[in-house]
Formats: sequence, C-alpha cells, structure tokens
Amino acid sequence: MKTFALVGNPNCGKTTLFNKLTDSQEYVGNWSGVTIEKKQGLLKIDNDNYNIVDLPGIYSLSSYSDDEIVTRNYLLYEKPDMIINIIDATNIERNLYLTTQLIETGIPIIIALNMMDEVEKRGDYIDYEKISKILGIPIVSMSATKSIGIENLIDLIKNFKQVKKTQSILKNTDEFFFAQKIIKYLAQNNIECSELMAIKIVEGDKKFPCDIPENILQSLNIPQKSWDVLVATDRYNFIDELIKECVKKSHEFGQLTFSNKIDRILVNKYLAIPIFLLVMFLIFQITFSIGGEFFSKIIEKFINDDLSSFLNKFLLDINTNALIIDLITKGIIPGIGMILTFLPQISILFFFLSFIEDSGYIARAAFIMDKPLRKIGLSGKSFIPMLLGFGCSVPAIMAARTLDNPKDKRLTILLTPFISCSARMPVYAILAGTFFPNNSGLVIFSIYLLGIIIAILAGIVLNETILRGESSNFIMELPPYRIPTFKNLMRHIYERVKDFVEKAGTILLLASIIIWFMQNFNFEFKIVFDSSQSILGTLGKFIAPVFAALGFGNWQACVALLTGFVAKETVVSTLSILYGGNLAHELLLNFTPLSAYCYMVFVLLYVPCIATVAVIKREMGSWGWTFFSIGFQILTAWIVSFVIFQFGKLFL
Repeated sequence: MKTFALVGNPNCGKTTLFNKLTDSQEYVGNWSGVTIEKKQGLLKIDNDNYNIVDLPGIYSLSSYSDDEIVTRNYLLYEKPDMIINIIDATNIERNLYLTTQLIETGIPIIIALNMMDEVEKRGDYIDYEKISKILGIPIVSMSATKSIGIENLIDLIKNFKQVKKTQSILKNTDEFFFAQKIIKYLAQNNIECSELMAIKIVEGDKKFPCDIPENILQSLNIPQKSWDVLVATDRYNFIDELIKECVKKSHEFGQLTFSNKIDRILVNKYLAIPIFLLVMFLIFQITFSIGGEFFSKIIEKFINDDLSSFLNKFLLDINTNALIIDLITKGIIPGIGMILTFLPQISILFFFLSFIEDSGYIARAAFIMDKPLRKIGLSGKSFIPMLLGFGCSVPAIMAARTLDNPKDKRLTILLTPFISCSARMPVYAILAGTFFPNNSGLVIFSIYLLGIIIAILAGIVLNETILRGESSNFIMELPPYRIPTFKNLMRHIYERVKDFVEKAGTILLLASIIIWFMQNFNFEFKIVFDSSQSILGTLGKFIAPVFAALGFGNWQACVALLTGFVAKETVVSTLSILYGGNLAHELLLNFTPLSAYCYMVFVLLYVPCIATVAVIKREMGSWGWTFFSIGFQILTAWIVSFVIFQFGKLFL
C-alpha cells in the first residue's frame, strides 16, 4: 500500500484535508499546534487503498521542537511514496519556504493550494499553473473546508506514478555545488544522502541527523561562510521573484484587512485582557446560570425520580435479590446519574469554547498572554497547551511537545494541571448550584480564574528556584478570523459528549460499583449497616483530620477526593452514593458556603486523574519529576484552600 504524507505549515488546513480524504473525525482548530503527533487513515479509491499520514505542522525542516522532529524524521527515515504539500494560499510567500526544502528530500510532491476561496474573496489572483510550471510540481487549487478541488487532488493521487522528482531551487548557487560534492563523496563511502541533507551539512546544521564523517567540510575544501544565511537568502529571493511573477494582490501593502481591524480592539494594549476575561465570564454565565441549569434539572428529575422509582419497582416485581437492588438503585443510578445530569452544561460550554477556537480568537489569547507569562519564565506559546487544559489535561500536556525549549516544556507540564479540566466541572456545578444558586456562573468563573492565577504564581516560584533559565522567543502567526462552520462545531461537541458518556459507561460505572461495595462492606468483607464502619468510612476517618483545617473534615468528602484520583467526575459519584437521597440537601447539612468553595478549590488544584499522571510520566520521561508534580499539586491545593478558609472565617 502506497503512503502519502500531508506536510505543511501550522494552521494550513492539513487536518481538514485529512478528514476529507479518510472520512476521519480528527480535531480541527483555527490555531497552530492542533496536530501534535502523526495520524494515519485510509483513502479508498476504486479498489485501491492509500495510507494517508497527517504530520504536525512545521515552518521548515530545520526543526527543534518535538512535533517538528516527528515530521522531519518521518520524511527522512520512513520515506513516504509521495508528499502532499498543503499551502495556505492566503500566506503563500511564507508557506513556499518549506516547499523549497521539501523538493530537496527527493520525494515526489503534489501541492494542494488550499483556501483559494479566501484568496478570491479578497480579490487577489494566483497563477498557480505558472507556479506549477516553474517548480515542476503538480498543483491543485482547492478549499478543503468547502470540499472544492478534492476530486482533482484524488485524481493526482491515483496517477502519482506520473509525478516526477524535482531538483532544488538552489541548483545554480555555490551551496548547491558544494552539496553535490558532498553527495558524491558520501556515495563513494556507501552513505545515502539527499540534496536536503547535503545542503544542511554545508550549512553546518549540527541538529540535522546524518551519519557523516567528521570534518567533511575541511576534507572537501569547502570554505567557511555563513552558509545558513546565504541559503535562507537564496530561498527567499527565489520566492520573492516567483510571487512577483505569479501573484497579484488587490490591496496595497500595509492596508488593513478585516482581521486587522478587529485586532485593533481585541488585541489592544489596554483592552485585550479585560475583553478576554469578559468573554470567558459570559461563557460561564450562560453555561451555568442561564442555559445549562434548566436542562440539567430536567435530566436530574428524570433519573432520580422517574428512572430510579421505575427500576426499583421493576426489580422488586421480578424478585431480584435485595443486595442487587441496593447496588443498582443506591450505587449505579446515583453514581452515574448525577454525572449525566451535567451533559447540557458540558455541551453548552464546549460549544462556546469550540466557537472561539475556530474563529481564530484562541491564537489571539496566546498573543495576549505572552507578556504576563514572560514574568514566570514562559512565552505565549505555552498558553496554548494551558488553554487546552480547559477541555482535558491529557491532550493539553501532550501539546507541550510544540515547545522547543526543554525548560519551557517542563514548566508548562507542571503548571497545566492547575487549569481546570471539564472533568472537574460536575463538582463545581453541584456545589455552586447548591450553595450559590443565584451566582453559580460567577462562582465557577472565579474557580477557573483562580486556576490561572495559581498557575502563574506557581510558575514564578518554580522559575525562581528549580527551573531557572531563559524562555524561548515567541513568534506566532495570527490566523484570519473565520466564521466557524456548523458542522465543525457539532463535531467538536459530539466528540466531547461522546467521551463524557463513554467514561460514564465504563470508568464511572466500575467506580460506582466499587464505591458501593466499599461503602457496604468492612475490611473483613462483612456487610455493615453503618457506612462509617465500612472500608470507605475507615479510610475517610483516617485522613479526615488532614482536611479539617480546610473546612471539610467529614469522612465522605475526604473519601471522594481519594476516588477522584481515578477520574475527577468520580468525586460527584462518590458523594452521591455516600450521602444518598437528595444530594443537594445532604450537602447543605455537611458543608457551609465557605467550606464548599474551599472544597472546589482543592478539587481544582490537587493531583489530576491517573490518565494525566501517566501522560506526565511519558512526556517528562522521569518518575522523579512525576512524583514531584503530584506532591507539588497536593501541597499547593492544601495551602491555597487553607488560606481561603482561614481568612474567610475572619469575615464570615
């Protein structure tokens, strides 16, 4: 089976095209860094199958960050049968720099000139047929989001054998002459070397992998010069001439585009951060105080009243064992049912988050946060993984691969778990809805904001102690604003809701059964009628004194924190099972508004779920750093909750 690699700059539309070709459902966003590892799918044409590989976006093959190295090494060592080079036609000058390097890999290339609909909308003109003739590469004009030109691309894929290899655009330069000398020299020593590798050797790029003899430049009498600068200059000169000849723009240089005009307000020096906070505040208000609460109450009533009563009567009618009835009606139904009541709020929250992602505002948020993050030794690029943490900490930590500075990567991984993931949301929703019914949106917004503030403060501490060093420079291309497509928004919501329901039907179902068992049996595996004497009761009373100073020293609340290590949704499942009956009523008996808020703060900041810990270990490559992360998060959660509770008592 032939393999085709999708290669291009970040945010050029690779993943959208990948989904169209392979009928996949991979995540698509209007900001860089969406693809953090290679993805594979099948393209079926007639009776033939083609392996399509979506590689992380890169700007050049002089790569240093983990995601860029994935792309570079795949092309050099896996050697796909063909490269499909996706170019953002609205930024054709910048995109072509990578193209000039891909040509030198020796792999046949097809260019997919994407987003041509936006070029036409601007009134610009690109003579792509002339560009194709100059480069010697087939070019397809297309718009992946609108499925324009997909069939033409598929026709080229079917006839890939007719696509010829091309020669470097540097062929008339001194660096290319010396590169050819290197290729011949290495061939005599049975070492295979592409034009790209040879040019990199001339440049003196020591990070570029190639098994070559030492001092090869001296042995071939290649003079010492700033070859890297010369090579880059020659590439850009070639691109400039190509653009002058083949691209006509309707607007003058420096003329403000629609996106530029919006950015004058949204990225304003004084207004940017207040606007960002206002946007997030409105999202939480609509999610928790206006829209989601109404639908959640309908689902809660159905599960707790109608479904529970029906199942209880049905099981009694068929003479089911009393223990089984108790497990289902007081274990599984409360455990899973309470979680499912938050589906409307999760759907609404991710609708808005997906909307601002697809619109291009997320990239602006990273730009806005660059200056504050500089104070803790990070750059705005680290804000993208952190922002992903609002969804799930696992992909957020994996997204730290896009950072090329090891210190930035490590610090970002340590701080990201402080950003509240969606799994914690049910805890906030039940406690805020119970104790702050008129201001639940504001309270939950304050929790999310506190997570960002604590991440910044923790970053300052770490940056001044164990993670000293300079942060990397931050360069980010701001994509144009786009109106999100309804299909993309629905896909994002569907994926989130599906993950949530799947977790409820697997991990939370098993957790509910285990929690019910540990609530009804003691360590001798005998049934107990007083749950305080159960396995969970014994464990809870053992650790409760540690949390008494935080306002929640009752054993049920403490046990829920332990089970939350499996998955944060389990905190609500555990409370629902242990308290039984009307959860909101029981919470009012066991918490005060202040202790409930401190409980939310602790859930926000303490050790993330086991899946996140596993990813931290994999990305850090060290158990030492993993255990440090766990200890640091628990200690931070305890201290912050303690301070809030003790100071709160002075005023309440």
